[in-house]
Amino acid sequence: MTSTTTTSQSEPIVYDPMHKILDVHFDRLRAWITDKRTDDEEEEYRLVDYVVESKEDFQDPWVSVDYVYSPFNVHANHWVILCLDLVSCQVKVWDSLPSLTTAEEMTNILLPIRELVSKLLDSTGFFDRRGRSSTYKEPWPVVIVDSIPLQRNNSDCGVFAIKYFEYIAAGVV
Repeated sequence: MTSTTTTSQSEPIVYDPMHKILDVHFDRLRAWITDKRTDDEEEEYRLVDYVVESKEDFQDPWVSVDYVYSPFNVHANHWVILCLDLVSCQVKVWDSLPSLTTAEEMTNILLPIRELVSKLLDSTGFFDRRGRSSTYKEPWPVVIVDSIPLQRNNSDCGVFAIKYFEYIAAGVV
């Protein structure tokens, strides 16, 4: 099923169903991941439920999509878009103000997510269900997407993040 929205033009934008954006539950799960609270089994199972969609409050299982997007806050004052590329096993970053965070810093900031994603997908049988072997036992590499529009001030990052996702999911980029 595809989603549509309208713009100022008369034609609707049709979103590719292989692109999914994470919902509000991910912020809580991300905090749990970052704090490395591995002794909380209930929260650990909720994270697995998130990937395999075994609870009705989660959307499509990740095995049915190729890309999972999330807004991500860097340094508590800057928004970027993250893409978990489930095809090429990479974490892609769309950053409208790349001068704020170096590629090395971004790679380090994303380390908890990069480590967890490969292990989580492997442990939930994601690769088996896709007919692929689990080749990424290491943290996923980070790809900083370049050749994108950049903000000209220090306050428009949220708008850029939202628009990046809209354009990516609509296949414009």
